[in-house]
Amino acid sequence: MLYQPVDKSNYKRGAKSALFAHNSMQLEVQRVDPDGTDVETGVLGRLSDSLISQQKFSVEKYNIYKGSQSLDGHHGSQPFIVDAEGIPEINRKPSMTNMTDIVKSMNQATESDSGVFADLFSDLFLNSLHDNKMLTAALSNAKISTTFGDDSLGKAFEMVAKIISTRQLRGVDRDIFFIPHSNWDAHNVVLWNLNTNLESLDNAIGAFSKEMKAKGLWDSTTIIQSSEFGRSLEPNGGDGTDHACKRVLLNFSVLFLILLLCQMNSYHVCCLLMMIVIFRGW
Repeated sequence: MLYQPVDKSNYKRGAKSALFAHNSMQLEVQRVDPDGTDVETGVLGRLSDSLISQQKFSVEKYNIYKGSQSLDGHHGSQPFIVDAEGIPEINRKPSMTNMTDIVKSMNQATESDSGVFADLFSDLFLNSLHDNKMLTAALSNAKISTTFGDDSLGKAFEMVAKIISTRQLRGVDRDIFFIPHSNWDAHNVVLWNLNTNLESLDNAIGAFSKEMKAKGLWDSTTIIQSSEFGRSLEPNGGDGTDHACKRVLLNFSVLFLILLLCQMNSYHVCCLLMMIVIFRGW
């Protein structure tokens, strides 16, 4: 993310972040906070905060496959992390049949001299156990009618569709999802990479669109694609392209802000690619 005008001669000293470093720029695009006013949050987390504090909505946030700063905020529950199979089961092979009860008992025990950090850890841990159980039960009954691809992106969108189908059981007004997707850094054989990745993206969004339309939810879904930076127009020596400043942004709902802010009684989903964000309004 650029904070001021820069060119080839001064970008190293004129940019606050490493312009062409993947990890630095991914963090910047997840934050979208050029002035550093709230550095521990992400752009979607702040959006969720506004929905909760100003609109009084019930909002849940989901990272698919791995965590991200994009969903970090100050209000509401912590983001879930789910994989293609759902939320990971805690202690799948316990050494004792009543292991969960023992763990709960240990973390519920409080003494007058208990440490504040230990108590906070126990509270967060017990809440995680409860949320894990509730979401696992909800997803066990999730129903979808569309066949998704078996690659990572297809499975990610399939899981998003399943979570959305449990919205009424979870009692939420808005859902926000973050889906990472890599392998776009085509320094070599760019045409093969693009053909492969775009086919995967097309199939995944096509299946997701079909499922949302079948549920009558497509008009209240927003999908936004973003990336850390763009590619050079000039090819390199390996039939590929190198890093460049401009990045591509796709928005699958031009009415995103209107839908988000004005449809007060409907459910919304937002999905982000690199970032894939999904807001949903019922």
